[in-house]
Order: sequence, then C-alpha cells, then structure tokens
Amino acid sequence: MNGGDSTSTREARRFSNWLEVTLENMGLSGHEVAVATNVHDSAVSRWRKGTSAPSLEALTKLADLLGLDPLRMAVTAGQVPAQMAGCLPYPPPVPVARHESVKRQIEGIQGLDKAERTRLMEVYGEMERSV
Repeated sequence: MNGGDSTSTREARRFSNWLEVTLENMGLSGHEVAVATNVHDSAVSRWRKGTSAPSLEALTKLADLLGLDPLRMAVTAGQVPAQMAGCLPYPPPVPVARHESVKRQIEGIQGLDKAERTRLMEVYGEMERSV
C-alpha cells in the first residue's frame, strides 16, 4: 500500500468507508481533498477504495481540512496504533448525506402513500445498520 505498508486490508477498508461517508457528509469532492493534501486525484480515489492509505503528511493535511485531530486521524487510518497514540480512532460516521439523498428519492417516487414511504425508509435504515 502506498504510504502505509503496515496498514492491514481491514484497516484500509474501515478507513476508506470512514473517509467516504465523512466526505459525503461534508460535501467535499475528491478533487478538493487532493488539492488540500497536495496529492493527485487518483491517490484520493485509492484512499476511498481502500487500495491505498494516505501518508502521515497527507493525513495531517486531511485532518486540517476536516478540522480534526491529526493524531487521531492517523489512528483512524491505521498508520499509528491506538495504544501508542493514547487515543481511539474516530468512530464510523453516520451517513447523513446519503440518508438525506435516499429520503429525497423515496419522497419523489410517485404513487406511494405515506405509510409506504415510511416503510421504505425503515427498510433502508435496517439495511444501513446491517452493513
């Protein structure tokens, strides 16, 4: 892995999911992240896919962009062990932006009554929790 050979596949996947939802919630594009972290767009794409991890330098810049603690960000990305850092990784974010997008799409489906829309949202919520 680029910039994080010691990062396990599971940690990379966990970080990629965390990053994807965080960026969605904040309305940030991969290009904006690339510019802020001084990397190519394709590097950010690999982070989001979990096929590569950001370097510590890029993580520090990413933390600054997101307004987060750089050390805790490094723990979240699996670059620094939590025990060594003395902090836990950031918890998985709630996919607020995705949830709102699905809600708008369900509301736009013609021919559904309120109960059917409510049930669809409940099913979507159950699916999100099971992932």
